[in-house]
Amino acid sequence: MGIDILHLFVLTGFAVAQPLFEVISRNPEFLIAHHAETAATLFLAGILMVAIPAVMAVMEGIFQLFGTRYRIVLHLVWISLLTGLIVSPLLIRFLPLPGYTEVVCSMVTAVFFTVLYTRMKPLRWFVTSLVPVMLIFPGIFFLNPTVFGIVFPEKTTKGDYENVQAKAPIIFIVFDEFPLISLLDRDLNIDANRYPFFARFAKRSFWFRNAVTVRAGTEKAIPAILTGITPGAKTVPTLQDHPNNLFTLMGGAYAMEVFETHSSLCPDSLCSRKVAPLTTFERTQRMVWDLVAVYLHRILPPEFRKGLPVVSQSWKGFWENNPVVPLPGKRDKKAGTLPPDPKENRLQLYTTFLDSITDADSTLYFLHILLPHLPWEYLPSGKLYTTDRITIPGLDYKRGGWNGDAFLVAQGYQRHLLQVAFVDHLLGALVQRLEEKGIFDRSVIVITADHGANFWPNRKRRDVLPDFPMDIRNIPLFIKVPEQRQGSIIDCYVKNIDILPSLAEILDIHLSWPVEGRVLFTREPSTGKIEPVSCQEAVPPLYTAKRLESLKYKYELFGEKGSQVDLFRLGPYRNLVGRNVRELESGYQTEVHVQLDKEAFFENLDLESSFIPALISGRLHNADSEDPYILAVAVNKRIAGIARTIKNDSGSREFFVVVPEAVFVNGKNTIDVFRLQGLEKNVKLVAIEKYRRLGYRLVTGIPHQEQHILTPDGQRIKINPELFQSHLEKVTIEKAGICFRGWAADVAGSALPESVILFKDGFAIQSGRTDKYRPDVARHFEKPKLMYSGFQLVVPFSVISKNADREHVIRAFALSADGQATELNYAYEYPYKKSQ
Repeated sequence: MGIDILHLFVLTGFAVAQPLFEVISRNPEFLIAHHAETAATLFLAGILMVAIPAVMAVMEGIFQLFGTRYRIVLHLVWISLLTGLIVSPLLIRFLPLPGYTEVVCSMVTAVFFTVLYTRMKPLRWFVTSLVPVMLIFPGIFFLNPTVFGIVFPEKTTKGDYENVQAKAPIIFIVFDEFPLISLLDRDLNIDANRYPFFARFAKRSFWFRNAVTVRAGTEKAIPAILTGITPGAKTVPTLQDHPNNLFTLMGGAYAMEVFETHSSLCPDSLCSRKVAPLTTFERTQRMVWDLVAVYLHRILPPEFRKGLPVVSQSWKGFWENNPVVPLPGKRDKKAGTLPPDPKENRLQLYTTFLDSITDADSTLYFLHILLPHLPWEYLPSGKLYTTDRITIPGLDYKRGGWNGDAFLVAQGYQRHLLQVAFVDHLLGALVQRLEEKGIFDRSVIVITADHGANFWPNRKRRDVLPDFPMDIRNIPLFIKVPEQRQGSIIDCYVKNIDILPSLAEILDIHLSWPVEGRVLFTREPSTGKIEPVSCQEAVPPLYTAKRLESLKYKYELFGEKGSQVDLFRLGPYRNLVGRNVRELESGYQTEVHVQLDKEAFFENLDLESSFIPALISGRLHNADSEDPYILAVAVNKRIAGIARTIKNDSGSREFFVVVPEAVFVNGKNTIDVFRLQGLEKNVKLVAIEKYRRLGYRLVTGIPHQEQHILTPDGQRIKINPELFQSHLEKVTIEKAGICFRGWAADVAGSALPESVILFKDGFAIQSGRTDKYRPDVARHFEKPKLMYSGFQLVVPFSVISKNADREHVIRAFALSADGQATELNYAYEYPYKKSQ
């Protein structure tokens, strides 16, 4: 039995530990983003190399109690499983086959190996000879110079820092994924109508209009900004690789209020209290869950990955569609997810940063924040507008870029610009805080970004494109010097590696290390006045031309007036937005129906809430035309946005549109959907009838009648317990309300429900559709048509409060198109009552 246990450790090393060690070694930013200190990383390695096979061994020991035969059978199951996990990535890489074929090949190979394992002693001896990998794999991982530098950082004392005599407060903010083009009007000025606070700040600072980043990725751009040196290809954003940086420069004389989210350049002796307050166990737990997502991407064929969280757009938090917490009560530990990391809530992080600002001199306030970086979820007011922050129609995370649908790309661009408007308000809040504390005038303020983003069909979102280089490279850069009274635009061609040496010049600090960046300011010897230096390098003519082309593209999409309202005038018929539907010729289309998502949010809206359902979506039924429908979505009888239907992977025709916050009123809001026909000057609105589910009632307890669902027009929907298989898996608290997640499907008929409805005390409170990708369900039942059997229903807090409604009866049903319903199966820890 002892040799068998060693074999489990060996094969687990090859199947699980070594692949993940390799992934982390190639992407050490994973450790940096998780603030993986020594104990947490050692704990993680122990889980991968020891804990997993130890659990298998313990289970074998339990089976041994029932007889050696049972233990051997379980042992061979483990051998087959681990062999399959070893083989699967190899087949995916070197022998691309259809998904199910790959799974079958992996299983056949695993079984074949297991048979040989049981019959050939030399093969078992060979596996035994591989026992040293138990030390070799973690040894290679920890001896990797980059990993070693992150996990075992060199200790630095304050005596190693520069001798700094300056006292001016420093406020330094790096926004993430922020192209300057988003701020510009056609004349290359700040668009003051859409972004008034940036325009005002530009008038009080030096605005370097032609600033560019030397690197297009965060992990390289942040060190470039903080060191004045272009990072090497193999460097990572750590103190080990960048010992000379802004924080070590100022650490001897300045207090540090540093909020790094995706780098670790500030020594722990200065900034350790800014690390998220997680225990070693919690930090390891987060890393394990994120590695589970990475590992599933590795072992599953591409056809089965679509439902997995995206792992290519960030370094952590892969499973977090929304930061959620479990429902309160005795079931907390099992009903929810990991406790939310304060740094994952971007608005909370910014608020914490502002609160850290005092009136003290000799303090460095630094913030790198993932705004206006996706997910795009904020309106200009700062209110959330979506319950699904990950899904961006038109954005293919696997390819890292946009598909060829120009309208969907334009909608993504719109959502980015709306989030830029929110960033504009955050800048206004910063200035207000500095003025309230009385330190604005005497402070040095640096506002910049790490890189930009692309919004072109069939293009990568983050690559520096040869035909549109400035979309990524051209970044905002504003520097305000102490006692500056008048701002100016500087058209010199500058780079973000120029920021640190320029900051040193402003503060009259001598840098003890050589930098590549140039000093952008000069100090007048007699008065000490700081002025920008004359231009030394001209902007490449290609960059100037291509930036104008990108600006032309933006204004073709969103107009030239520059108001925030124009951001909602998107697509054909854009001039209809804002008009009353009664002003336009209308008709009625009876055969087509529309089912809106999130109906309950429109029934009793609280405008003071932090969530506004401004992303209106739904799907059409019986739409017979192969051509897309152009739709006008009206809120309270006024057209609020133009949408276009798209056919999703399940064949449904769905639409999405973001509308202005101002169109909503307190209480009930009416949503109407019209098909647009004819030319814009003579357009006809064709009303589409809505499927309304909130008028449904669940009827029980009537003598001589079976339980049924009653529609508003008196029709009965029969309860058929055998029609759908289902599972309501999880209930959590999210930003917008209480979220119910699960799946439902007619397995025998390979069909999906027409809708899913939640009832509270017998009355429908929310309806939705099965549109979430669930490859696990399709695989389990071997029914590819069930790929979209998942659902996510969010109920407003006005309907179900966080704490007070635990005694209410809340039941869920799946409805078929032919008028039948099945009650869902509930999770064991379902927090609500299912009957009186």
